[in-house]
Amino acid sequence: MRRVKKTRLESKGCRVGDAADLLELAPEEAAFVDAKLALAERLPARPSAGRCILASGCAGCARGETMTVPRDDSYIWVTWITGLMSADRQCEWAAWFRAHFQGFDKVPSTFDLAAWKAAHGEMV
Repeated sequence: MRRVKKTRLESKGCRVGDAADLLELAPEEAAFVDAKLALAERLPARPSAGRCILASGCAGCARGETMTVPRDDSYIWVTWITGLMSADRQCEWAAWFRAHFQGFDKVPSTFDLAAWKAAHGEMV
């Protein structure tokens, strides 16, 4: 913070300090926060979907696997939540995960939906 701004705030009765002062952190807690911030600054920027953050790549990249990474912004297709809205599905976490992450591999299904619907229709 610039000295001029700090002086102006203090003249109006504001208390100026750092995050440790604001949160009333113990010295050990403040040191922990500082260490986490220093570590975060050294990490590479968030990778794009399917890109490994390791310079040499990894075994998964060598096999052509994609990597699940957080999305920049939450994002959802309405078709992802229709099952929840109609109570056909109960797993809210799956919709949340798809809204917040990308680049995940989808497990191939051997389930024959058409045959199941036909058999279920006969029973109903």
